Amino acid sequence: MGGTRITESDRRFVELLVGERAQQVLDALEQRPEHFTFMTGGIRSSNLARDLLLWCRLVLRVVCSPLTPRTSAADAICCEYETGVREARESLFARYLPDKRIVYVSAAARPTVASWAWETARTAGRLLVFLCGIDRREPSEMGSRYVHIAEYCIVALSWARTVRSDEAYVMRAWHVLTPILSVFLQMHSVSTSILTGTTGRIVKYEIVLPANRLLLTHPYQVYAALQLPGPRGVQVLELWGPIHLPEMEDAYTGRDISEPENTVGVYTQGFWLRGMIGSTPPEAALRRTELESALMEILESWLEANPKGRVIHFPHPMERRRFRETGATGGWPIEQHPRFVTEVTSGARSVDSFDHCAVGVTTYSSVAFDRLYMGFRTLSFVGDDGMPDRDVESPFHELYCTSADEFLQKLEALLQSSDEEFSETYFGGPLSEWRPSAKMLEAMRTFGQTELGAADRSDLR
Repeated sequence: MGGTRITESDRRFVELLVGERAQQVLDALEQRPEHFTFMTGGIRSSNLARDLLLWCRLVLRVVCSPLTPRTSAADAICCEYETGVREARESLFARYLPDKRIVYVSAAARPTVASWAWETARTAGRLLVFLCGIDRREPSEMGSRYVHIAEYCIVALSWARTVRSDEAYVMRAWHVLTPILSVFLQMHSVSTSILTGTTGRIVKYEIVLPANRLLLTHPYQVYAALQLPGPRGVQVLELWGPIHLPEMEDAYTGRDISEPENTVGVYTQGFWLRGMIGSTPPEAALRRTELESALMEILESWLEANPKGRVIHFPHPMERRRFRETGATGGWPIEQHPRFVTEVTSGARSVDSFDHCAVGVTTYSSVAFDRLYMGFRTLSFVGDDGMPDRDVESPFHELYCTSADEFLQKLEALLQSSDEEFSETYFGGPLSEWRPSAKMLEAMRTFGQTELGAADRSDLR
C-alpha cells in the first residue's frame, strides 16, 4: 500500500507551516511509498507534555539565537537532517560543486539571530495553539515530529538568511520532512534542489516532490524519471552521480584491478532481519526474504555445477552488525557449502571491494547501481516480483532476470566476458562517462512543463 497516512491534525500542521501551498505537499505525500514510513521510525502516538517541552526548547533556542556563532556568506545551504554524515556530504559537494561554499544545517543546528522575526513568533504562537488543540487519538508518522519539523524549517531558513543565500540542497528525499521543508523555503524565496536517494532506482514520489530541481544520482534515473507517468512537482532534472562516488573514486583510482575468475559476489539487503526488527513493512519483508532465498538456491545450484566456482557473500551492514553481536545469519543452506564465504570480519565496506569477485549479483540492492557505475559486471534477480519499472525502457532492464534459467545463462556469459566488454555491450562504454542525449537534456530542462510520450521512448536508447 502506498502513500503516507495523513490525519486531520497532519493536514492542519502542514497548513500552519506552508499555508495555501499545503495541498501541494499533501499530494506529494500521497505518492510516498509505505516503506519510507518505516525508514523514519514508523507511526507513533504524540504526547502533549513532550510536545510542550519541545516547544519551550524551541522558543528558548530562538531567544538565545544571538549566541549562535556567526559565519560568512555562502553560496548555498545543505539541509542534511542526519548529524553524522557531514564529511561524506562535504566530499559529495566538493566533487560536484567545487567552486561553491556550502553551509551544512543538520538536526543539531541552532537557529541564528535571523530567526528573530515576526513570522517566527507567529509560527511559534500558532504551533502552541495547534499542539494544545489537536486530537491525539490517531497516531501518524508526522504526529510525533510536529515540533521537530517546525523547528528544522525555522533553523534552515535562518541559516539561509544569515549566509545570504537563496539556494538550498535538501538531502533525504524519502523523509516525511522533505516536501514540507522544500515548500517552506520556497515560500521565503529560497530555491530548493533535492537529491534522490542511494537506491539507484527512482520512485514516482521523487518526481512529484515540490522542488525547483531534482538531482539524479544515476544514469538509470534519467531513463526512469523521463518515462514514469503521472503528475510532476519537480521543475528541472539534473544528473550528478552516485552519492558514494567520491568514496568509490578514492578506492579505485590508481588501483590495480584484478578480479578472481569464477567468483560470484552476492549482495543481500537483510530483509530477514528487517522483518524481525520492523524496519520494513511485514509483507514486503517476507516477499523480499523469499526472493533472496531463491537467489541463494540458484547460486547453490551454480556451485554444484561448477567445481571451480566460488561465492562470496557481502551482507548488508545491518546483517554484519547482527552477526558480530549474536552470530545470526540468514540461515540459507548454501552457507554450509565449502566454497561459500561470508565477508563479515574484515570491516571493509562493499563499495571498497567490488574487485573481490568477477560478477556481482543481488536482488534489489543499491550496490548493483554503484557497481555498474564503476564498470563492474553486475546482474540482478527479481524473480516473481517481476520487472521493476516495467513501463520504462532502458538498457539496464536487460540485466534484470525473472527466472533461474535466464539468470544462470546471463551469469555464465558475464563470467566469460571482461568488465570493459560488459560496459560496451550494455551501455556503449563506461557509465561514468555516460551523458544524456540532446533530447533527454531538453526533456530534463523542461521537466515540469512537459511529459515524454510513449512514442518518444525509442529516442532515449
